[in-house]
Amino acid sequence: MAASHDISAPKASESELRVRIIDAAKGLFAQRGYAATSMRDVAEGASCTKPALYYHFDNKEALFVEVIVTTTTTIVDVLRKATRTEGTVRERMVRSMTEYYACLRENPRALKVLLQAELSPEVGQPYIDFRSMRQTFV
Repeated sequence: MAASHDISAPKASESELRVRIIDAAKGLFAQRGYAATSMRDVAEGASCTKPALYYHFDNKEALFVEVIVTTTTTIVDVLRKATRTEGTVRERMVRSMTEYYACLRENPRALKVLLQAELSPEVGQPYIDFRSMRQTFV
């Protein structure tokens, strides 16, 4: 009797799926904006079902806020790490800016979403208190 083999692709862990969802949403929000991005679009972009998407995020507003928070946290972490290294003030500043720009080059959609959300928010877009958020990371 031949052995039975499961050749289906391994299922992504919940944390991997969450990262895929956030990444897909980031790209769609950057490309289309908040209003023109649907949860269906995000599910398709993340290669998941809508129930899986809604398991992680109750609605588009919660997903948008998570994209902003995740992106901001990533940038702040890069800057904190670079400034907490040894060296002169000048060396740490240069290192910080080098790492910051490298982070943005790796994911330009992140900067685009942040700039759109803060500088030209769309009608219906969730309010993000960027001033308070910046104070949190100082």
